[in-house]
Amino acid sequence: MMVAMLTLAMAAATGLGAIPFFFMDLKAQWAGICNGVAAGVMLSASFDLVQEGQKYGDGTWVVLGVIAGGFFILCCQKVNKKYTFLWHRTLCVCLCAS
Repeated sequence: MMVAMLTLAMAAATGLGAIPFFFMDLKAQWAGICNGVAAGVMLSASFDLVQEGQKYGDGTWVVLGVIAGGFFILCCQKVNKKYTFLWHRTLCVCLCAS
């Protein structure tokens, strides 16, 4: 239960941290730097999770988990491309309503 609560707190903090970027323009150079740093942090966390997974299970299951995660991200990207207009429209309606 504690892990779920900490995950929820982390997700809330991430969302709150992104709010200022809705109200300011970020130069392309700084956006690239920020994206690079974020990608590095995520990549580092991914390698750490793979190493930890090997402690608790067979390497085959870890590899299958990594492949399943990659497939999940690929599917999410395809769905996101298909419904991008709908997401933008919903966001605009929510922002205009408030």
